[in-house]
Amino acid sequence: MRDVRIAASFCFCISLFLLTDAKDIGKEEVDKVIEDEITQKLSDDLLQSLERKFQVDLQKAVDMVLMKIKLLLKNGTLHIQDRLSELQDMLDVIKGHGEKELDTCLQKKQNETSVLAEKALHQMVVCGYALIGHDPAQAVHSVLALKNMIRTGIKP
Repeated sequence: MRDVRIAASFCFCISLFLLTDAKDIGKEEVDKVIEDEITQKLSDDLLQSLERKFQVDLQKAVDMVLMKIKLLLKNGTLHIQDRLSELQDMLDVIKGHGEKELDTCLQKKQNETSVLAEKALHQMVVCGYALIGHDPAQAVHSVLALKNMIRTGIKP
């Protein structure tokens, strides 16, 4: 593509030289016109190349961030599932020992589960805010405000 443009520019300059009187346009002026045309075409090609490279680099960076967020969320989900499985096993053992102990343990484990779920929510929201370009301190503040609203029973 670039070679075609350069050839076209070169043909244009030669045509210009042939059509005008050789006395009016000197060799240096023709060379200058050719040089300017070639420089312009090369500059345009370089700019397009840089724009494409930037776009590819940006897309790779976004894909990497999304992949890391998915991995964080997956690891957090697996951790919660493991803990819930442990809790279920403990519940089965406790069922055999007594009702009162069961209620006490259930309350304790429910509190632990709530804390784990709250931490997972916190991580997901902070990752989301970071992904859309918010300041991490602002994201943490927003998450804390949401958590306080949930604790007090006010819906966002």
